[in-house]
Amino acid sequence: MRPKLPSSFIASRRYSTGALEKEPLSIYVHWPYCSSKCTYCNFNKYVDPHVDHERMERALVTELESELSSWGLDQRSRPVHSIYFGGGTPSLAKPSMFRSILETLDRRCHLSAQTEISMEGNPSSTTSVRELRTLRDIGINRYSLGIQSFQGHILKKLGRNHSPSTALRSLLDARSVWPGRVSMDLIMGHSNQTLDDWIKELHFTMDIVDDHLSLYHLTVEPGTE
Repeated sequence: MRPKLPSSFIASRRYSTGALEKEPLSIYVHWPYCSSKCTYCNFNKYVDPHVDHERMERALVTELESELSSWGLDQRSRPVHSIYFGGGTPSLAKPSMFRSILETLDRRCHLSAQTEISMEGNPSSTTSVRELRTLRDIGINRYSLGIQSFQGHILKKLGRNHSPSTALRSLLDARSVWPGRVSMDLIMGHSNQTLDDWIKELHFTMDIVDDHLSLYHLTVEPGTE
């Protein structure tokens, strides 16, 4: 049974049909494949070295078109505020996948120069400035790096498949392609971490961070190491 909401709340959430049709959309697209599994992760992900990229691209485009149609969202009067490619590790996907999805959204909805288009990447799969520029030219305008730590023993504990030097290089490469539009993640609260460890991590990070830093407290999920 739905809870009864205060009348003031109900009134504040009422929209005319016309106003609702012009509300901007935010869209999340999930790429479920990784090159390895981290010890703490409980997201929907799979390790498959032989991903059928063309089939996955077709499936995502088909699902996206179906969802937009079923919810009546495929109207060009509805602007798209933001698109987020998460995972998994989207930086393992082929650039053609991002192009197809963005072309589909532009055709069915409306993308503008103000639409924020973000994708997640891991340092181990952020391999070259050239590849990052390809993503930028397709339309990706924000890059979110899952660094988690700049300390080698912590990365090993978390099951990350990159080193501190790889993390730093990938961050600097991303900043050269998207200056002022690079996000990065750090995880705190893992076993054997001391306050001194965390303070040193933050001091180092604040010297190199771009414009956004997300701090996550480690959550122990059922079945994770």
